[in-house]
Amino acid sequence: RKDNIHTDILFDDAMHNILNSKAKYPILMRRPWNQESTGMLAVNHYDEFLKIVELIAESYSVKPNSSSAVDSDIIALVGPAGSGKTKIATRFLEENKNFEKLISYTTKDPTAVQKNNWYSYVPLEDFRVMCDSGEMLESTMYAGHGYGSKMVDVEKILSKGKRVITTMDICGAMSLKTRFKNVTTIFVKRDKRGVMANILNKNCSVEDKVNRLLALEYVDKNAALCDYVINFEDYNDALNQLNEILK
Repeated sequence: RKDNIHTDILFDDAMHNILNSKAKYPILMRRPWNQESTGMLAVNHYDEFLKIVELIAESYSVKPNSSSAVDSDIIALVGPAGSGKTKIATRFLEENKNFEKLISYTTKDPTAVQKNNWYSYVPLEDFRVMCDSGEMLESTMYAGHGYGSKMVDVEKILSKGKRVITTMDICGAMSLKTRFKNVTTIFVKRDKRGVMANILNKNCSVEDKVNRLLALEYVDKNAALCDYVINFEDYNDALNQLNEILK
C-alpha cells in the first residue's frame, strides 16, 4: 500500500505506485513495461536517481539569485511542452555566437509535425540500438516517442571551444549533471493558460496533445530541481531574463 505512505521520495518501477503516490517526488525507474509513461520524473540508471536525490536536497537550501553571473559550459532549458523553451533558445542563439545548439534525436515521424531543426529523426529500431549501445547520453519516452541526445555531440561542441545550449526534460537535464561539470539548468515557466494554448495549437495528433496536457501536473514540480527559473510574459522578457542570468 505505497499509496498510503507519506514520504518525500518514492522510487518505483510500477506506474500505479507512481501515479497514486502521496510522495512529493515520485520517481519512476524506466523498465520495458513502463516506456510509454509521460511527464513524471524518470531515470534509466541508479546514478541518475542519486543525482536527483542530491538536487532535491539542494532545493531546500538557498538558491542563487538572478543577479549571480553564471559561468557554465552547458545550459539546459527545462519546461513543459508549450512553454516556449525552444523558441527562447533559438532567439538566444541568434545573438550569442559562442553558443551552439545540441541536436537531439527522436523517433517521431517528422512528416507528422511542424519542421523542427532541433531534432534529427531516426527509426525506432535505430533509436533502441543507440540506447542499448551506450551512445545516448540520455533518453526518454514521451507520448510513445523516443527522445535522446548523444554524449559525442556534446563533446564535439565543447571541443570547438563553444558552449552548449539545449532544451530537454528534467530527466535529460539530470543525466547531463551526472556526466558533465558546469551544467546549469533553467526552468522555463509561463502561465498555464498560455502553455495549454500552445499545446492545443501544435500540429500533432489529439492523443499527443492529451498526453502533453496531462503531463503538466507533473512537470511544474520540476522547477524546484533547477538552478534558475524564468517566469515570463513575452519572449523578449524571457530573453532578457536568460541574458541576465548568463551575462
